[in-house]
Amino acid sequence: MNKTIIDCTTAIENNPKDISAYFNRGLAYARTQDLKNAIADFSRVLGRDPSHEGARLCRGLAYAEKSDWLNALTDYNAVIEQNPKREDAYFCRGYVFASQKKWDQAITDYSKAVDLNPEYETAFYNRGLAYAENGDQEKAIADYSKVVSLHPTQSDAYHNRGTAYTELGNLRKAIADFTRALEINPKHEVACFCRAVALAQKGDLENAIADYSKALRLNPGRIGAWYNRGAAYVRKGDKNRAIADFSKVVELNSKHADAFFNRGVAFAEKDDWDKAIADFTKTAKLNPKYEPAYYHRGLSYAIKKEVKKAVADFNKALALAPEHEDAYYHRGLGHAKLKDHEKAIADFTKVIGLNPTRAPAFYNRGLGYLKQAAWDQAIADCTRTLELTPRHAPAFFHRGLAFADKGAV
Repeated sequence: MNKTIIDCTTAIENNPKDISAYFNRGLAYARTQDLKNAIADFSRVLGRDPSHEGARLCRGLAYAEKSDWLNALTDYNAVIEQNPKREDAYFCRGYVFASQKKWDQAITDYSKAVDLNPEYETAFYNRGLAYAENGDQEKAIADYSKVVSLHPTQSDAYHNRGTAYTELGNLRKAIADFTRALEINPKHEVACFCRAVALAQKGDLENAIADYSKALRLNPGRIGAWYNRGAAYVRKGDKNRAIADFSKVVELNSKHADAFFNRGVAFAEKDDWDKAIADFTKTAKLNPKYEPAYYHRGLSYAIKKEVKKAVADFNKALALAPEHEDAYYHRGLGHAKLKDHEKAIADFTKVIGLNPTRAPAFYNRGLGYLKQAAWDQAIADCTRTLELTPRHAPAFFHRGLAFADKGAV
């Protein structure tokens, strides 16, 4: 047992009215996370001296550690009522409000704390966190700046200020702050990760990948770093490394739908259609309302000439995204291959309605009309194709066929 607890217990046995012994034993219990006994001892102090601010504040802290917000607030309110100039009571109450995501109330209490003590570093820091959570990045930056003026080696303040700058789109300042955090603490894995994100947003993929790699050396379990590095590899065209990173993500989290989807896209870009289809299928199973999974699986089936499956997937994609131009277009191609020219024409007509300058839609609709012996419509569509793409040789050829067939009739 903790020596302080033993000594205080002996003192209490010798003098059961010694409230300082109860108070100190309560502190010792709190330090060992024995919150139940800590609260009991602080309550004994308050039973003998209801005006004991320290015991009430510490009991509030113990309640807060147990996430017993109601009792914690009750104690902090009582301390503030008794001593309205006690900045740590406002700070503690602000912490309780922040823990409940009551940001405005938290900010009010942290503000009162720094008004009472203009060098209360932790209150400025926590108020910065609350401002950031409340969407006021400018005020968050001001508070983090105050923290680093009081404590120039507070790496977390630089990191959080960098995050606020990132939210505002000021990537240059964000990167500078993440860099400063890493200079102070080279093992600040979160700052390393966040700098990578900012670098990637700037398009500096080489350095972003280097930072994601460093973050992973510091914390191999950070799924976001594996995923984001994979995305960076995709942007660089390094499909194999992208696939390896997305594979690591799904190894760590078998329900990460985005990783399955993006790995599927990478497999498709390598013309590995079976693996692509497997990943898109897994994506759809994990997130049945994720339209791109059906669309991309449909494309993969179409390339494998499994046209009925392709059309079925485009149907699912369009049920979820009724204005998806490309899904209509590729479904139209599928209907045409299945010789359902009426449906093909309807799909290409829908594409044209969404994008009146998409020449291939006019051309393929023209082919559909040609199959239906609708010569005038076929000629009109081939003509429109040529207006949009004057060197479209197949459009000249099929318009010629339409003119010839029309003349023969």
